[in-house]
Amino acid sequence: MSRSSNTVSPGAPLRVSASALAALRLKGQLTERLAPGIAARHLMRSFVTPRKSKLPQWERDLIGQGGTTWVPAGPFGNLAAHVWYPGDRQSLMSAVPPPTVLLVHGHSGRASQMAAFAAPLVAQGYRVLAVDAPAHGHSAGRTLALPEYVNVLLELEKSAGPFAGIVAHSVGAAATVAALARGMAAGRVVLIAPPEALSGHLTRLGRLLGYGPDLAKRAQQLIEARYGERFDTLRGSALGAGLTQHALVFHDEKDRMVPISEGEALVRAWDGARLIRTVGLGHNRILRDPSLITQVAGFISNTA
Repeated sequence: MSRSSNTVSPGAPLRVSASALAALRLKGQLTERLAPGIAARHLMRSFVTPRKSKLPQWERDLIGQGGTTWVPAGPFGNLAAHVWYPGDRQSLMSAVPPPTVLLVHGHSGRASQMAAFAAPLVAQGYRVLAVDAPAHGHSAGRTLALPEYVNVLLELEKSAGPFAGIVAHSVGAAATVAALARGMAAGRVVLIAPPEALSGHLTRLGRLLGYGPDLAKRAQQLIEARYGERFDTLRGSALGAGLTQHALVFHDEKDRMVPISEGEALVRAWDGARLIRTVGLGHNRILRDPSLITQVAGFISNTA
């Protein structure tokens, strides 16, 4: 599915030249000045419309080690997924299925982006499931907002849970926090580069497109009206204060997509959470770091 070059989502970097980015911002500034209603609607669409990109070879290699399937998600239909099992074929026929770890990608991400976590978790005896959210990867749809993503996770628990652990990235981490607050069970939780406040995420996207903070507030009102939920009800620090799961939060000090201050705010509010800072891994490369992946597998299996 192709995307317009004028649509930018908050979950992936905008890969354009400096001159093209300057032109994009100038266009945004002019649109905000001359037609703020149009600008606000554009920012809203950009915020909920994922960008798709070609799978790199490393992702293809890793998903090739597992299988593909479809997972029911209630009103969201059947979602494309990758699954990795421990053991041999005989163990797959066991009456006692292995515990499941769910991998949750971010906005404009995909299930295969989380595939590097599969092998170490499988080695610990887990079944690992990574699902393409609606409008992402091979799943159908055009848009996905955070309130919908939260409900997707709650539906996945019904059809594929319970989950012994969850490993979630970026907006997927924010959706995980909200789903946990709404009753989703999980043994242990790993959050990578979690945005704590949607309003900040929207403001940063607006700035990228040349829009000011007032325009971002106007777009926020449109999004809240469309999806029937205020951003404040999904704020990580407020939700985290009521959670009891053990959680490990990884956040890079130079993350340009979601500043580390947001991970810090979430951990301060969540008694059972601990923050590990990384340096130089950014927002997406962090998902392929061998040391981090080893720590995640150890934490989920309660060996570290």
